[in-house]
Amino acid sequence: TLLEEGKSFEIVAIEVGKVEKDANLSLGSHARKDLIPELSEPAFRLKKGAISKAIKSPFVWHVLRVKTIEPGVTPKFKDIRDKIAAEIAHNRAIESLYAISTELEDRLASGATFEEAGKELNLSTLHLENVSAEGKTPDGKMAKGLPDIEEFLPTAFDTADGEESTLVETKDGRLFILR
Repeated sequence: TLLEEGKSFEIVAIEVGKVEKDANLSLGSHARKDLIPELSEPAFRLKKGAISKAIKSPFVWHVLRVKTIEPGVTPKFKDIRDKIAAEIAHNRAIESLYAISTELEDRLASGATFEEAGKELNLSTLHLENVSAEGKTPDGKMAKGLPDIEEFLPTAFDTADGEESTLVETKDGRLFILR
């Protein structure tokens, strides 16, 4: 093969694999459990610097090259305690938000207005009228009280008149639903 003849891994990927010239060919560092089964066993049998034969996965064909081998590490509990606590808190918050969103959807489905449902669930509501997709009022000024949420206006204009959007999670972790 071309690799055995001394051509570089990157050149062969471009010429044979039709990979773009600037493509990132690195999978990075992974534990065996992080790779799909079709790749994990062949990858972990290779020695440093070795290149695998072609491997078929459910997705595509792969050729692997091992650049480095790092020994596995089992972290000490004291070193990851804060991370675990934060993850548990995050999961509990998500569960709580899901329960609130379900309750909100139930109240809206039973005929409550956004304002009534929001008040019953202690959620803030906002009423906006005559706002363009750019966030401007009919006189061309920026609308007052518009949420500082990148996803808000696109969601508003993608939601049919009189319908409710799905519950949207913003990039910064806030949630909203709109009609």
